[in-house]
Amino acid sequence: MNYTYYNEYFYNTFPGVQNAENLLTSIPFTNALFKITTFGPTTDIVTPNLDTLYGVGLFDFRTVDHIEISVPEIKNRYYSLQFIDIWCKNTAYIGTRTNNGDAGTYILSNKQNNNNDQNNIYIPGVVTLCILRIYANYYDPEDITIAVNLFNQIKILFPNLPSRNDIIPKTLVRSKLTPIDSKFYIDRVNMLDTLNKNKFLCKPIKKCASYNVIGSAFSQSQAVIETKINTPTIGWLPISASVVGALNFATVQWQGLYANDAIEAIYYFNSFDQNQNVYNGINNYIIVFANLPEVNGFWSITCYNSAGYIVENPYNKYTVGTASNPVKNSSLGYVIYLQYDEPSSDTFPNNNWLPIPQESCYFILRAYLPIDQSYIPPQIINLTPITFAPRS
Repeated sequence: MNYTYYNEYFYNTFPGVQNAENLLTSIPFTNALFKITTFGPTTDIVTPNLDTLYGVGLFDFRTVDHIEISVPEIKNRYYSLQFIDIWCKNTAYIGTRTNNGDAGTYILSNKQNNNNDQNNIYIPGVVTLCILRIYANYYDPEDITIAVNLFNQIKILFPNLPSRNDIIPKTLVRSKLTPIDSKFYIDRVNMLDTLNKNKFLCKPIKKCASYNVIGSAFSQSQAVIETKINTPTIGWLPISASVVGALNFATVQWQGLYANDAIEAIYYFNSFDQNQNVYNGINNYIIVFANLPEVNGFWSITCYNSAGYIVENPYNKYTVGTASNPVKNSSLGYVIYLQYDEPSSDTFPNNNWLPIPQESCYFILRAYLPIDQSYIPPQIINLTPITFAPRS
């Protein structure tokens, strides 16, 4: 998936760079950062986050000694720059958690040094992907304006390279695993290994194993991952990049490519109700929080259809959480309504309602800078008898 994204949304953005193989002898593909700002319902991005502005850039250290990134003071608002290597591993962060929102200039280099200055950041490998997120309250136009202004104040400098502000990467689209032949897979792994100078694969795969063996193993792994994901699980399934084992890591990347480490964010997926039935807006659901999720960043619940997209509604309400500011409306705590129609209860606060589509759907609860990484949200309760068979 990472290769697909690099190839589709960065490499062929440049004239003369048609694919990743051509990239090895091409011009550097360092992109202008922070050109993507998707906010609201869209079919351009799968499972979009409606709580932050997004920016994406890809940095190439082959012809630059270092890259400089300057950030303004960003207090009382979550933000982060997440750096990811070519194998989807998170290698470094800049943001609320690491600098407490202070202004600063950071020097990024793929050359290690003994300098303990926290503003000098080591980035392993030749290539790094960077994702910028800045919190913006979806329901507050003034807050969005403030976030956009901060977004535009984050600057990058590529020493000795001309400005590439004319280069705008396409919008990120999460690709599902698709069957590929073994020769295609091996060629891509060898290409990525050469590009990133990774010592793990010291010899080309095709010299030490047959295409068929590797291809068969890849297909089997793909089948195992899909089985894990499609197995009905009651309750919230926490997802982050802080998992042990290659198969678990691959599963996380399939569900949410470029997931954060757990210390930065945890994504809780919920696809089945207490009876292992798929959620559907023909039913009415509630979730009761004795206390709201404790975070130092923000939290939210968003609903997606089975294809992973947000379905538009006439109320322009697509998230409930920090942005909607839920109120305590019961002796039990905070009752959140998840249903198609507006609740008719006299005690119903609009802050606590998330409209959901009248089709198969699922939920993601995001917790940024979670205080307790072992936290599990309370179960969603189906209030109506209409049910739908589990996903096959």
